[in-house]
Amino acid sequence: MKVLADNIDLINLRDKLLENRRQIRLEKQKEALRSMKNSLVELAKKPIEKQISEYENFDYLVSAYQKYQVANDKIEQIISIEKLNKEIISYESSIKESNNYKVSPSDFSENKKKQYHFRLNSLKNNVYNDLQKHNWDRFNIRLYTATEWIAEDWALQNKLPYYDYNEINQRSPQDCQLNGIDIDVKTTIGVGRRHLKSYYSAKGTTYENEIILGIKSSAEKRDIIGTNEDISDHTIQGIFDPSLYNKINLELNYFLASTKLVNACYFQSLQSYFNLKPNYINRISNYDDDVFDYLIMTRNSLSAVFYLTVNYFPKKLERTLKLILPVVHHDLIAIITELNSKNSLALLPHYLADYLIGKIQDKEEIISEAINHAVCSIFWFHEDKQKYIKNLLKLSRVLPKVRCKFHQKENMKEMDIKLYEGKGPIPTIYAQCSKEPTNRTTIFTYSWKTGETLIYGNTGVEVCDSSSCGCLTHLNYGIRYGRRSCNKYGEKQQKIINSY
Repeated sequence: MKVLADNIDLINLRDKLLENRRQIRLEKQKEALRSMKNSLVELAKKPIEKQISEYENFDYLVSAYQKYQVANDKIEQIISIEKLNKEIISYESSIKESNNYKVSPSDFSENKKKQYHFRLNSLKNNVYNDLQKHNWDRFNIRLYTATEWIAEDWALQNKLPYYDYNEINQRSPQDCQLNGIDIDVKTTIGVGRRHLKSYYSAKGTTYENEIILGIKSSAEKRDIIGTNEDISDHTIQGIFDPSLYNKINLELNYFLASTKLVNACYFQSLQSYFNLKPNYINRISNYDDDVFDYLIMTRNSLSAVFYLTVNYFPKKLERTLKLILPVVHHDLIAIITELNSKNSLALLPHYLADYLIGKIQDKEEIISEAINHAVCSIFWFHEDKQKYIKNLLKLSRVLPKVRCKFHQKENMKEMDIKLYEGKGPIPTIYAQCSKEPTNRTTIFTYSWKTGETLIYGNTGVEVCDSSSCGCLTHLNYGIRYGRRSCNKYGEKQQKIINSY
């Protein structure tokens, strides 16, 4: 019996030792957990960049705080900003989708259908000696009636009051009243690959403060009228209201607000003009400067960063811009802050295009990547505005490759950059020979044949090989075209070629 009792005592002793060890191990684990949590609490007080350096990347850092269930305000701020950025991208995508239309006459409202048929019937009163002219007039009526209906449909979709002046008067100076504002609806027309370069206001945009709604239109061919292919493509480029420029203390040197020719960069979105603001869910009330610094340095969620800065912390806009823009573009900061102070950031594409032309003419350095990162994040750009700005940036990059057509060893360091006939929607820019000022090598222009922008050195774009001309030429359906007055590839010469 004594042996059995001793064995029981040994077993109890062993169990107590094991329990003690387990308790010690648990205490060590609890202490390690407390220590880890305390270290994470202390780490959360440090700048976010320092925190991330301890864990290789942001995702590992987030995992650590989630694993130990420790709060980290900086992480929460970044996650919230990233979610907001996704909301902004989704909203911008919805704007783009709402801007684009495929239209058949069957889509027109009943009033627009009546106007459309009235306009077509009115052509019977005209005398046509040229069938092509008759077809073009029918095509023109078809597209501009479609754009008027688009203005009406957009207003209804966005629950804004709309009145059609053309219902009473086909020759009304303004086409409609949208949300109480008189508007002239204008379109540029494209057939196949042909796209006109700009909107034209015969009265000029200062005439009685004419406000233009620009809608780009195109179709594959002009003989679609009345067929099952009678579908046209349209995109709303936006609205141009010259009165908005009166309150802004900035000078436009190349793309004036008072003009008869208007390009894509003049337009702001209908959403911004009519103050249709999105209702974002993921919006924080405050942030730490180092959080924004980190996002800017990593070029992450910039749209959300600028949205918060512009709308809730405008005093920090200049600081934010200095972080993302290199010193050579710090002169752009004054433009952006002035527009923001006047609640007019929607006009930034217009001022940016003007700014870039000035930089190009003065042969100053332009850092394309910085412009794209900063400006396209500050405000949503219609794709046509983006294309316009990118073409100017392309020109700035090709300048070192430009050579004088008449003296091949002469480069841009020796030549001056000039704008042909001053100001226009797509300026013709040329390099002026230092030896003979009348010798000019065109480096940026548009094609009178297709409407496309031509840039020195682009694929298919060549300097004219005529001994007396330095215009840019390009191919269209196998035929080379130069400037309209070119004595080798101009309009008259191509008519002669096409007549054979």
